[in-house]
Amino acid sequence: MLDYANLVLPWYSCRSTGDNGLKRMVEFEPDYNYSKYGEAFLPNSTCAMSTLQQGFTGSLLSTSRCYEAWCGTDHRVRLIVNGEEYYCKKDGQQAKFSGFAGSITCPPAAQVCANRKLKEIFGVTSLFPDRGPIDGQNLVAIVGNNYDNYQNVTITLGTVPCEIKVYKDNYILCKLQKPDDNTQKLIREKSNILKQTLDTNTEKNEYRMFKAFYVVKSTNNRTNTTYPDSYYFTKRKYDTGMKD
Repeated sequence: MLDYANLVLPWYSCRSTGDNGLKRMVEFEPDYNYSKYGEAFLPNSTCAMSTLQQGFTGSLLSTSRCYEAWCGTDHRVRLIVNGEEYYCKKDGQQAKFSGFAGSITCPPAAQVCANRKLKEIFGVTSLFPDRGPIDGQNLVAIVGNNYDNYQNVTITLGTVPCEIKVYKDNYILCKLQKPDDNTQKLIREKSNILKQTLDTNTEKNEYRMFKAFYVVKSTNNRTNTTYPDSYYFTKRKYDTGMKD
């Protein structure tokens, strides 16, 4: 029994422009224009269900299409359309891109990342707390792995530096600095959790972004990793958005 599940059997390859890839699509549909849908037939492309297309509205039906993608050592997928990157925090999330209507459904990371070379990144499993007041003194715990692979690490939550107090291979504790009053007001406004549903580009909001800058010990290269929608600053811890 397959529990009445739909099966999607690929009849062309997302990683080829030849006879078994893009060329086959063009033969099947002579007017096919993959750029209209933000598709890419590249060695690192993956298949994903999508309603994405240029115009005012997305496709009425979700269709399997090909998109450039990469996986980090956190085993999560990043989709790329026209050079714009979207971080898939979880499977099934709807990825939106500038200049396109509709969305791409984030494909299962376990399948997409299974046969790929993973890009070395500063992996974060969780932050605690994930929101809090911006009056200084807040300690934030960062849980992940392989932090001993990096050196000269600096961390920023939103636009606020977080001074590292404890640093272990799978755990970091840092203390947020206290911005001035005007900066606090701006940050609370820009990171308001209730405005998230109205923000079409929440994944690009720098005021809610975790950022780590570091040097990879094995290569001595300085790089950075960002995680969107990771932290919310409020007037009080776990603020509901209600007025005082």
